[in-house]
Amino acid sequence: MKLTLTRYAVRPGKEQLTREWMAVLNQRQAEVQETLSDEKMALEAIFMEEDAKGMALIWVDLQGEGTDVQDSAHPIDQVHLAYWRECIDSSVPPVELTSVNCFADPKVQLALLAAAGMGED
Repeated sequence: MKLTLTRYAVRPGKEQLTREWMAVLNQRQAEVQETLSDEKMALEAIFMEEDAKGMALIWVDLQGEGTDVQDSAHPIDQVHLAYWRECIDSSVPPVELTSVNCFADPKVQLALLAAAGMGED
């Protein structure tokens, strides 16, 4: 299981579309949650940062080995990827941080491991 924090720059001028994207994901939360088991995604959180340099989205993922979102058959993932292609600035390399420590209550840890396909169901 891998815990990462990754920062992606948003294309200048796409800030409003990015806000719309995040609103769509929130409005369709049940559909998003259905995709998580295929991806072995135990936790996915998205943060938005805005400063003088522009907007960025920061993903925090706790994930096992699962289906890549690019290969997903879920309609919401296709919507998500369309927004991604429009909003994320691929000319700016993402910044990825990898966790060196992660602590959780043992009961929570077991549930996270199970969600990531690494524990007993």
